[in-house]
Amino acid sequence: EKVAMIDQSSFAKIEILGPGALAALQNLTISNMDRAVGSVIYTQMLNETGGIEADLTFCRMAEDRFYAVTGTAYGDHDFGWIKQHLPNDGTVQTVDVTSAYAVINLCGPHARDVLTKVTEEPADNDSLPFAKFARLTVGAAPVLALRTSFTGELSFELHIPTEYAIHVYGMLREAGEEFGIRDVGYRAINSLRMEKGLVAWAADVTPDYTPYHARMERLISWKKGDFIGRE
Repeated sequence: EKVAMIDQSSFAKIEILGPGALAALQNLTISNMDRAVGSVIYTQMLNETGGIEADLTFCRMAEDRFYAVTGTAYGDHDFGWIKQHLPNDGTVQTVDVTSAYAVINLCGPHARDVLTKVTEEPADNDSLPFAKFARLTVGAAPVLALRTSFTGELSFELHIPTEYAIHVYGMLREAGEEFGIRDVGYRAINSLRMEKGLVAWAADVTPDYTPYHARMERLISWKKGDFIGRE
């Protein structure tokens, strides 16, 4: 009914960059990764038998640069899978940036009301629609705002350079008082996403299940060409 903040700083984060980054990710994922810069792409990675090896989110930061986010417990697994399947010709590099960014999930019906009070740039639905991200400024702090949700509610994942995290949290807390803002425990994400039918890797989907078993075939881009697990 109101608005909440969830600390998701422990989510694993990695940058994948270089002239071969797009081709490598097209081969690794089931979705079309060749989308406009500024896109947030939720997708899955499969093994050779079509089983789901990972379930994660990518941001296309530039033509040759992607930012990937996955669950706290899956960083080594998911990023290890990516690294194992990258070309070894130097055209793709990876940088683990997990500790570089704190993440505050601002969620609930009044999430946008709170965010627009503290940001210098517009954060309305036209400026920041679902499945897009924007670079915002909150109290002089640079914030990467992802319009995505793992709670099933209106949500902004705010990726903040670690040194600014407490400052941004304080501004959001103050701006949200009139809307009854509250802190929500990290584990509440699990019950919230189940209520909305959102899947989690290792809990709902594993390498034994294909996207068809999970009713996630909508993510598959058959037109993009070959990818691991397509056959």
